[in-house]
Amino acid sequence: MEFPVVKLLLCDAAPQFNWVTEQLALCWIHEGRHYKKLDPSSAPFRSALTDFTKQFWEYYDQLLTYRFGPRTPDGATAWDTFMTLTATAKKLGVNIYHYIHDRVSGAFELPDLADTITQRAAEQSLGASWDLEHLFMCRIRPQSAATDMRIIGEAEQRPVLNTIRRLIRDLYRPSDKDS
Repeated sequence: MEFPVVKLLLCDAAPQFNWVTEQLALCWIHEGRHYKKLDPSSAPFRSALTDFTKQFWEYYDQLLTYRFGPRTPDGATAWDTFMTLTATAKKLGVNIYHYIHDRVSGAFELPDLADTITQRAAEQSLGASWDLEHLFMCRIRPQSAATDMRIIGEAEQRPVLNTIRRLIRDLYRPSDKDS
């Protein structure tokens, strides 16, 4: 193992962190404290410091505002998608950081969340509500599904059910256009 193991660490500049990182970065609060210590003796420098610190904290406030939610429709969609993935992964006991790395890197070594959900549901014996055939018959075409599925043979049902499985699996798989 090589040392230091962390390339950049965001902290309060305590010297004990020097051994675990190549670069230290101060958080906003700790960075801002240094400017409070400055005491310029000339009016132009006092004015420049006042303007700078005002802009510094206004920018910090903007970052905090953004942190608590996106401002655009695309940002809201991305936020919702990420929060859904995170919550689903947590419920399944999947490490979201490993899962995202697996997907972004293109490795696809971890199972899809949809496959994990399907597997867990099968293990739990949740009945017809998690059976894809039941979903097809009762939810997609409720009135005539039972009759139609009896008329349609198993060979014709299989492509439809495979399409449903693929759609469920693709809900959590990034598409080519997302790349």
